[in-house]
Amino acid sequence: MDREKLAAELLATFVEELETHVASLNRDLLALEEGAAGAPGGKDEDELLHSLFRTTHTVKGSSRAAGAGLIEQASHRIEDVLA
Repeated sequence: MDREKLAAELLATFVEELETHVASLNRDLLALEEGAAGAPGGKDEDELLHSLFRTTHTVKGSSRAAGAGLIEQASHRIEDVLA
């Protein structure tokens, strides 16, 4: 398999997984905004922040591997805000 084909497949996989990560981020951000009352699994605020950070960190690493630099930079900034 040549490098370009591998890079294209990696990027396609990243984009597919990104949809799930964005849904998770949206769910946890909305729950945090609502005061964790509607959090999935009864998560408290600290658990929501930890989940948000973990998901953002995963997106950052995956985007780096897939060569999606803008998403990597945005994820890094989000991590800074969450920290």
